[in-house]
Amino acid sequence: MVAIRTPLIATFAGLATAGLLFGAGTAAAEPHGRLLDTTCTFPQFQAAAQQHAPDLAANPERMGKFERILNLSVEERRAKFEEKRANKPEISPEKRAKWDEWKNSPEGQAKIAAMKTVLDTCHQF
Repeated sequence: MVAIRTPLIATFAGLATAGLLFGAGTAAAEPHGRLLDTTCTFPQFQAAAQQHAPDLAANPERMGKFERILNLSVEERRAKFEEKRANKPEISPEKRAKWDEWKNSPEGQAKIAAMKTVLDTCHQF
C-alpha cells in the first residue's frame, strides 16, 4: 500500500488532509477546496473529526496543522495556498502516479470521504 503525506499546505495534511489532498479539482469536489473555504472554527472541526474521523482526531501532529490552517481567515488560507502552489515545482509523474494510486485505493477513498464528511458537518458542532 502506498503511504502519502500531503503537505498542507504544508500539509493540509493536511490536510493537506489529508493530508492532502491538494490535487486538481473544484472546491466542491476536492477536500482541499472545502478546507480552504470553510468558516468552521478549529473546535468545530475537531468535534466533527472526533465523530467522523477518529484516527485523524487522535493524531496531535495532524490536528495541530489543521488548527494552524483554521486559525487563518478564508482569504489568508487561499492566499497561502496560491503562494505555495506558485512557489512549488511541478509534481513529478512518479509522485502523481503514487498520489493517484493512493487516492483511488480503498484506504485513500475512505480517508478522503471521512475528510469531506468532517468538513461538510463541522458547522453542526
